[in-house]
Amino acid sequence: MDGVFGDINENILLILDYSNSMHEDFWGKTKYQVLLESLKIILSHISPNQNIGLRIYGYKWGFTPYDACKATKLFVPVEKNNVENILSTTSSLSPRGMTPITYSLKLAVQKDFKNITGDKHIILITDGGENCD
Repeated sequence: MDGVFGDINENILLILDYSNSMHEDFWGKTKYQVLLESLKIILSHISPNQNIGLRIYGYKWGFTPYDACKATKLFVPVEKNNVENILSTTSSLSPRGMTPITYSLKLAVQKDFKNITGDKHIILITDGGENCD
């Protein structure tokens, strides 16, 4: 059975905000805790046959602000059967850096989806705006 989110012929890339502001309070929890709880709910509806990947920004601080604004990484390439990889990756990191949304989206389009055919979707989960570009 296919998952609720997406068709198995579609490709989904999650881009998650791990910037320092995710430590802020949001109704008695940190924004990071809310992110992880929401992600578990979303991923529980993803079929193992669904192509899904994960890019995270703000997961580290750079030596300079320029370095911090390049702190975005494709942690899990867009492939089938990736839900557990995504969950383990997201729980192993801690928010700490800047918010390079534009740079992350640029890499998603130019690199992460480069050799992938079919429909492509980006789901960006963030608590705020760009502070790098």
